Amino acid sequence: MTSEQPRTETSSHSPTTDSGTVGDLGEREPINAPVGEPHVFLKLAIDDSVDSLDALWKACDEASIDCYAREQYPQAERLMQTAVQLAETFGPSDLRLATSLNNMGEYSRHLGRYAQAEALFSRSLDIREQALGPEHPHVAVTLNNLATLHNDRGEVAAAEPLYKRAIAIYEQACGPDHPDVATALNNLAGLYCRQGQYVTAAPLLQRALAIREQDLEPNHLEVAASLNIYGELCRMLGRYDEAERLLVRALEIRREKFGVAHPEVATVVNNLALLYKNRGELDKAEVLYKKALDIDEATLGPDHPDTAVDLANLAAVYRARKRFSEAECLLQRALSIRKHCDGADHPDVAATLNALAEVYRLSGRGGEAESLYRQAMQITEKQLGPDHPVRAAVLNNYALLLVQERKFTEAESLYRQARNIYEKAFGPDHSATVTARKNLARLLGKMNRFAEAAACDPTVAAPPNAGKDG
Repeated sequence: MTSEQPRTETSSHSPTTDSGTVGDLGEREPINAPVGEPHVFLKLAIDDSVDSLDALWKACDEASIDCYAREQYPQAERLMQTAVQLAETFGPSDLRLATSLNNMGEYSRHLGRYAQAEALFSRSLDIREQALGPEHPHVAVTLNNLATLHNDRGEVAAAEPLYKRAIAIYEQACGPDHPDVATALNNLAGLYCRQGQYVTAAPLLQRALAIREQDLEPNHLEVAASLNIYGELCRMLGRYDEAERLLVRALEIRREKFGVAHPEVATVVNNLALLYKNRGELDKAEVLYKKALDIDEATLGPDHPDTAVDLANLAAVYRARKRFSEAECLLQRALSIRKHCDGADHPDVAATLNALAEVYRLSGRGGEAESLYRQAMQITEKQLGPDHPVRAAVLNNYALLLVQERKFTEAESLYRQARNIYEKAFGPDHSATVTARKNLARLLGKMNRFAEAAACDPTVAAPPNAGKDG
């Protein structure tokens, strides 16, 4: 079982204007505002009136969004910091401060600075709830962003109620078919996909895509976001042709809007590579994974969580081609990034441990593999629950090692657990379910329990003279 990871990104509301509306980073007109060092703005602020301070704050805010859209991240960060400092002069409960904190929080989340982002979002949310009331759409903006942060960190229990609350606010304030409802639906569905609740996610994704295609232009970036996440769900459910159609369309939109070297493009490139890897088209997958990695390293940096996804996924191709040394090198780097950014108990850390254990198992390093499988099992059960497909992948792979070591009784228990989890998540005909079922049947055959093996999977041949269980 592979341990590659999709990039089913969430749609965050960020950065925002001072009105609290969603900033569409792909289609903003250039802002002809001064872009300078923060201390220049602050020096002007000291000498000017309150009205001028407001204008200066607004110029900083808009210029920072423009720099963010142009991927001029150092300039965007300096301007956002300046906007926060200026907004602090308006008072601790001013809505302009909430906007600047939200924007700085989203920038920090984008760069993987999760602790800083949480503090900024929480403070922005407190201000907006106090000033506007708990049911205002601007409150939902920050709720969505805070939920997305928790989702990035694998904190499902914290993210889900925030997404649901944002959806309820948007439906009440804006109507059930508003684009912001679609954004929150998309994000909640992405969370369910991460938990392995694909049946629950599917109608949310379909509704979100329908809203966006009805209300927005066909090449709108939010349409692309829905196409990407729905395409990912189709891939996970084995609906490969439908997935390819959706992902290719998402990629075309993002390349048209952003060019070929943008993190949003890399997200779809990665997911399309996953599809080709699932189909066994390794040449196509390797080319696309390398493209995604090149884009993310250049735009986000070598230590960003998305870079870790690319590294781990490219390693899966190398592993499939028995290039174990190269795969190990990439996975060790991905593991280091994820532990640093997400903490040692994050589900993505478990996925990387599982992938690295597979490399060790296949290259004859069983002792090292077993230690990593056990770590991955503990993390996935604690963070994702006992019935998540990621845990099933670890169980299946650990069972393979146990079979190699002729520990058949332990392996049987793990195979049965993996099969049951996959069947519940994907149904009996999904490739992962079929693989787990065949693995169990082969093991039963090794144990001379041929009738059980045939009942488990009739396609697994038994010896001609086998008529009884052993």
